[in-house]
Amino acid sequence: GGRPPAAENYWGLTLKDETRQTFDGNLRIPGLELKSIPVRCNGLGWTTAAPRVLGTVLVQLRALYPIVGGSVTELVVVAPEGVMYNEDPGSLKIIPLPLPLSTARPWTVGGDRLTLNLDQGRDISAGLYNLRFDVSNPAVYPHDNVWSVLVKKDIEVLFSHVFTGYVQGQQSPFDLATTAGLANSARRASSGGPMLILRLAVSALVAAFAAPWPL
Repeated sequence: GGRPPAAENYWGLTLKDETRQTFDGNLRIPGLELKSIPVRCNGLGWTTAAPRVLGTVLVQLRALYPIVGGSVTELVVVAPEGVMYNEDPGSLKIIPLPLPLSTARPWTVGGDRLTLNLDQGRDISAGLYNLRFDVSNPAVYPHDNVWSVLVKKDIEVLFSHVFTGYVQGQQSPFDLATTAGLANSARRASSGGPMLILRLAVSALVAAFAAPWPL
């Protein structure tokens, strides 16, 4: 455990033939500097895995505790080859909590990358973030069928996570309709919480007085 000394922070890779004899290798592959970013990726969901159709993809993230504004500049989603993002302004939704995106350029698309530009003056609150965006599925899914999530500060990658991509006929582990419904319910409950409690209390009192009293 612990961080290795810089002089020893290397990985080794060897290639062996069918007789398990080493015929090539590199024992000086520089290791990455470990960082601590309170972000976790919970899963990947989709509305359809059919090829050559429009669909919606969901990436679920959780911030374990607040992230100070300015410590993270971008959140990037990298799609598999052939997947095309919808660049319409309303095609990206973040629920139930909003990320503090830049007002000038909230998000951009460049090839296989969807980049969310964060406001450097606002903190990222602890909580669950469902990133929903529209895509066009490819005619043929690539062999390197993975989605990547990168959390960056300028050009430095602070956190990365890789999801296995979906393929034709595969069912999503998330029901995106239910996810949206739960988020809407949560917003309604949070906005009307005190009134809801008051109504329940009044209903309970009315029911108690309406019940027959023992003689």
